[in-house]
Amino acid sequence: MLKDMIEPFKKAVEKNKSVILDNYILRDGLYIKLDRKKPISQIDESKYLVVDVKKEIPPEKLDIYNWVKERDYCSQILNTNKAIDLPAKKILSSNYLSYFIQKDRLPKIGSEKKMLSMEILKNLTERYYDRLKNAESYFKELVPGDMKFKVDKKNDGLEEFLQAYYYEEISHIRNDSRKQDIEDCKDYILNNMEEIIDIVKILDKKLKIKGYIKIFFDEDIEKYRKEHKIYLIPKIYNVKTYNVLVDNEILGLPISDMTTNEKKPYLLLRTMNCLVPMRDTVDNVLTTKNFYEWMTNKIKENKDVFKMEYDYIFDGSKPYKGKGSYYITNMELSNSTKNYEIVDFDNVSFKLPKLNFKLENKLRVPLYDPKHGGYLKDKYEEDITIDELPLLQDLISKYYFNGQMNGYFKNIEPDIKANKFTYPMKILFMESRDAFFDYFHKGIDTNIKKIINKVTLESIAEQIKSTVEGTKLMNIKSAYNLRLSLLKHLQIKGGEDMALKLGEIVDGIKDKINSKEMIYCSCDEEFYFLAGQLAYYLITQSEASNRNFGMFEPFLLAKNSNQLKRRLEEAFEAYSHKISIDHIKFKNSMAMVMTYETQIKITDKMKDLLIAGILSNNLLY
Repeated sequence: MLKDMIEPFKKAVEKNKSVILDNYILRDGLYIKLDRKKPISQIDESKYLVVDVKKEIPPEKLDIYNWVKERDYCSQILNTNKAIDLPAKKILSSNYLSYFIQKDRLPKIGSEKKMLSMEILKNLTERYYDRLKNAESYFKELVPGDMKFKVDKKNDGLEEFLQAYYYEEISHIRNDSRKQDIEDCKDYILNNMEEIIDIVKILDKKLKIKGYIKIFFDEDIEKYRKEHKIYLIPKIYNVKTYNVLVDNEILGLPISDMTTNEKKPYLLLRTMNCLVPMRDTVDNVLTTKNFYEWMTNKIKENKDVFKMEYDYIFDGSKPYKGKGSYYITNMELSNSTKNYEIVDFDNVSFKLPKLNFKLENKLRVPLYDPKHGGYLKDKYEEDITIDELPLLQDLISKYYFNGQMNGYFKNIEPDIKANKFTYPMKILFMESRDAFFDYFHKGIDTNIKKIINKVTLESIAEQIKSTVEGTKLMNIKSAYNLRLSLLKHLQIKGGEDMALKLGEIVDGIKDKINSKEMIYCSCDEEFYFLAGQLAYYLITQSEASNRNFGMFEPFLLAKNSNQLKRRLEEAFEAYSHKISIDHIKFKNSMAMVMTYETQIKITDKMKDLLIAGILSNNLLY
């Protein structure tokens, strides 16, 4: 799957090298440009940059920002396990032209638990530069595990290997000028360590630096690119055990998304002739690494599920415009490597059709007037047509899951919040998240059709029981409208008839409750709907200044008709003083409910009608 996505990226980079850097984001920290021919004290404002990813770069800092950007890219380590500074993992740059360390590690500045002593920091720094000088040793890690050398005192076999496959890199490493450069950079950092820390301390007090302190020597970008290559080539593979020589080219197990070594042998493919899932060339693995970084930055930027159309040309536009087939991917930060790794991938081989979802206002929810902060009496929300799945996702997330169903939600467990997002709502979220994800992002409705009736009804019931303060039901009414529209749109059995059925029930009850003759409930549906109407009417008689959450809970906890009648009787006893003896509608409604007998329990359809009775415009007023 990666190769399918990477191939167009590779072609785009061949045409335009800036594809990688255009999308590269500097991390939080202080970036300092140093000239090793000048004293450290001559750092002026044009020579440093403070980055806060939540803020824009000031115009006056764009020059230093552009200068730093590629140099920072060329100085990154792949992950902490591939740091030069092993096993300490404190200095986190990858070449001698740069020096990265977390602010909290610096003496006199860092936090008490993380701060290094000056002596330890200088020792680590010296070792860091010595290892960079001896970078040739890292190339020995590329020797295929099955390659046997006839090693003599001169180690001719290894030398032959290095000259055959990495002549350019080895020649550069052995160059005396490079070795002298490394010594000069090391001496400059060590001799000016205290003064550098003092400058950082002053800037930190003034600018509140977060994250890293990153130092760059003022050298040509080509030097940085060469050193970047020197670092990457021997580090890009997992371990040399899995390197092989095929057609005079070295193939290895990529480091991206692969963690297989002696400490984790259970990840090997023991039942196959090859122990690892894939091997690739250095060039292809480097392209994969660059693509990972590009995709990671896109995911961070959008804070949503990453989608990329098959024919995307990496021109800076949106990777997904809804015009054709696409890949869908999610990456997460690994706790072990601190790098982003792919945790989910799919290939949607068709264009998502227009949704044409009609949200109908069956419960006649009144129009909200933001100017006066209230609902209008004689104006109602209009029916709307929704063509895009993300818009429908927003509504479902808002009305059923307290806004939790955003971004990549397949593996999140939302926190419970009293009177907002309850434990039963969390269970519904966990049970339905995969089905909703497939529907919202892939247009697959197979699984959502199986659960939409249960999920929407139970969410509405739970919210009425636990999250509604007093009789503030407008949001729940909108949720019920959405439920009816979803059942109709997804062609759920009985869903299309539900709204029509409610209309018939309301018309039948209207005629009966105004009658002066003996009247009765004609069916179970009429009984449960009218019971809901009575429950709402009785609760609204409360004169309490602070109405509690869950005032409707006793009615929704009833298991059968007899329990429901008792709850209505209890509510009537509590509020009877508020109800006129001449209230014909109320008297008829109570009589109809109390005299009706049914063995049908309050589950599924009948619970639906009870809730519809609570939420519908009340006929008793």
